[in-house]
Amino acid sequence: MKTPEDILAQLISFPSVVGTANHDIVEWIRTYLTELGAKVSVLPGPEGDRSNLFATIGPRPAGHHIVGTYGRRAGRRAGLDEQSVHPQARG
Repeated sequence: MKTPEDILAQLISFPSVVGTANHDIVEWIRTYLTELGAKVSVLPGPEGDRSNLFATIGPRPAGHHIVGTYGRRAGRRAGLDEQSVHPQARG
């Protein structure tokens, strides 16, 4: 298993410039989380060169979501609603 330092070193090694392609980091995160048993979905963003990543850890609906480059429209396309992403929003 990777140490937190290994993970952070890998993450900060990716270029992180707003408005540029994010395929490399999204693919790395997808692979890493999938190897840990997470259910991961990657959806193309409307820009064409960026993606939205959704990961579920644990059983659903009690699982926790790790969400990257999240927007409401992308969340709805992934089948997530506000309550599944933010359980504390339940009334």
